Amino acid sequence: MNKTNSSQMIKVAKNSCLLYQIDDRPQLKLSVLLGFQHIVAAFGGIVAVPLVVSTALGFDIQSTAMMINAAIFVAGIATVIQVRGLGKVGSKLHA
Repeated sequence: MNKTNSSQMIKVAKNSCLLYQIDDRPQLKLSVLLGFQHIVAAFGGIVAVPLVVSTALGFDIQSTAMMINAAIFVAGIATVIQVRGLGKVGSKLHA
C-alpha cells in the first residue's frame, strides 16, 4: 500500500462511527458489562448443541448434564488457547 492510500484510510477511519480504535480500551465498567453480554450470548450456543444431541440420542438427565458440562469445559479450554496461543494456533490478543 502506498503512502497516499494509507493517509486516505486514516482519514476515513477518523470520520467513521467507531467508538474505539484497535488499540483503545473501554472503561472497566463497560468492559465487564460487554463481557457479561458476550458470555450470555455464547452460552446459548454452547449449551444448545449438547441438549439437542442428548435429546436425539435419548440420554438420561445425568448424561445430558455431563455433556453440557463437557461442552462448557471445552469452550473454556478453546478460549484459553485462542487468547494465550498454542504454537501457531490462537490470536494471542490477551490484554
